[in-house]
Amino acid sequence: GLSFEDALGDGWLNAVHPDDKEKLFKGWKEATLNQDISISDYRFVRPDGTIAWVMGQAIPETNTEGKTVGYIGTITDITERKLSEEKLKGNNKFLQTILNAIPTPVFYKDLEGRYTGFNKAFEMFFGKTTQELVGKTAFDINPPEFAKIYHAKDMELFNSPGKQVYDAQMKDSQGIIHEVVYHKATF
Repeated sequence: GLSFEDALGDGWLNAVHPDDKEKLFKGWKEATLNQDISISDYRFVRPDGTIAWVMGQAIPETNTEGKTVGYIGTITDITERKLSEEKLKGNNKFLQTILNAIPTPVFYKDLEGRYTGFNKAFEMFFGKTTQELVGKTAFDINPPEFAKIYHAKDMELFNSPGKQVYDAQMKDSQGIIHEVVYHKATF
């Protein structure tokens, strides 16, 4: 939204959102010290007041003594990407709220059998926090005799994608063994 003349020199910096200028200058300073490329996302305030997200890359330009004398830079409009990211964050928060409203433990895993997410009921069942559970496997949080069953069933499901239902036992954080029915599906 700037004319060529307005963008020359440091003129374009006037369009950088005030809350993002410090981050931008910090990136440049680090790039100068490390003689490295600075990459940062920041906002421009267009002349009409709308916000544009951009990804800026600044490559320090040095003289023969190795002193930074300027920057060669690019600015790429990433507004659509940022809007999509915000929408995804909102969707993820909505889905996590729904999961947390379910009183039954719910979890999901990656193909290596590591827990990548779950609801509050799952945390409460095991008496552990998100930080203590994410990235763990059934072997990390269950007795070995139960973990072997869960792992074998996971591998069976991964090898034949679809749905799976089976009875098993689970031990909670108090040491109480529960008879449960697992309902699993690949995604």
